[in-house]
Amino acid sequence: MILIVVVSCNSNQIGESKKLLKAELNKDQEYDNSDYLILKEFFVDSTTIGNKRKNKIEIKLYETKDSNFIRLNFYTLKWGKWFKKNKFEFEKDRYSRIDPKISDFNNDSFLDFNYKATIVNGQRNDVRRLFIYDRLRDSLILIKNSLKYPNILYNKKLNCIDALLIHGTSSQAFLKIKRDSLIDFAWIHIDNRIKVYEVNKNRKERKILKNIGNKYGIVTRFISYNPLIEY
Repeated sequence: MILIVVVSCNSNQIGESKKLLKAELNKDQEYDNSDYLILKEFFVDSTTIGNKRKNKIEIKLYETKDSNFIRLNFYTLKWGKWFKKNKFEFEKDRYSRIDPKISDFNNDSFLDFNYKATIVNGQRNDVRRLFIYDRLRDSLILIKNSLKYPNILYNKKLNCIDALLIHGTSSQAFLKIKRDSLIDFAWIHIDNRIKVYEVNKNRKERKILKNIGNKYGIVTRFISYNPLIEY
């Protein structure tokens, strides 16, 4: 079962949300004694993440007087009890929901996790923090540079991750996961013309298509860069 709890912070609910927050935090004997600490959102999944029904993820969004932050815990089930394998904490913007998503990003049949870290450029760039399930260690791997690549998707055709960067015009990156990072191996840059590059193992770019006419539009997403094929 997937459970989402959202606690708003109007004046009638602040007292109750503080009680819920402290109850959650006291489970781990870790909480901030701030005068203003509100549990905004709570998401838990124990049926689909990682090794199904043997892993659990919890993510909580807290609001303080000056900022918001995320606390994420990942568990494994042993002897009928949940044991914590990972614990993460990150700052969070104050205007977007966590919008948690569980899906396979490395084609290993185990489901991974990401959440919305922030949005930029008029909400056109959905910036997400990505975690990959490591079945050998039965834990999550934080992909450290995932915030550099907005609007990430798993690309089934190329068995990679692609990202769409919208910045007046647009660029699309094609990426592989290497340990705890995303490594780019190809790019498409679009304005009134289109340029396509491959990136070799020495991090040198090689142009594949140079300054061809743009018949697609300024913001177009491609499932293949050679040849160019739209999603």
